Amino acid sequence: MSNLNDIEFVNGSISNLLALYSNFERDFPQNERKSIEHLEILMSKDKYKLLLAKHRLLEEIVGYALIYIIEDPKVLWLDYMAVEDKYKNSGYGTLLFNKIIECEGEGKRGMFIEVEIPELDNIDQKRRVQFYERLGAKKLSNDYKLPTLNGGLEMNLYYKVISNEKLLPAEIIKKSITATFNYVHTDIDNRDKILKSFITTIRDEYLSMP
Repeated sequence: MSNLNDIEFVNGSISNLLALYSNFERDFPQNERKSIEHLEILMSKDKYKLLLAKHRLLEEIVGYALIYIIEDPKVLWLDYMAVEDKYKNSGYGTLLFNKIIECEGEGKRGMFIEVEIPELDNIDQKRRVQFYERLGAKKLSNDYKLPTLNGGLEMNLYYKVISNEKLLPAEIIKKSITATFNYVHTDIDNRDKILKSFITTIRDEYLSMP
């Protein structure tokens, strides 16, 4: 029986990414995932990281996350996160999520998370929403589109507070999304058009009751 204490967290390398990519293709829909070539380019920079949760005894990957560290403003962007099927519903996802904040969240305001808008009959999507909300992430009321090769995919944008702020200013949201589009999504030719379709409507978000 696996124990949460058997898990260690390490920064992954490009070789780890190559080994994990078949899992990545299984874990995320085709229109939401990046090519291995583009992920390699992102990881060659110092602001895009692969974080691995590894089982010390079994020497296998329990879960992984790809994150973008935005220096201005000081926030994190959770690009992808997944837990291996046999480790799901055992606390490992919560452990990985909290470890991201512990390892990379010092001095940061919070973390943005893209979450699929759940379809009525899609149990996995609904569970994903429940997972992030249980961990304290708040669904933002602003519109958001993930840039894809087929155009903008409407998604919910969530935010997990790391600091004690009760208001997330529109300017911080705009700067964070714009930075992500221009750093992470450079493989999407029409990203500027997609960004312009919603960025001007962004407004302040109250993280608790005003």
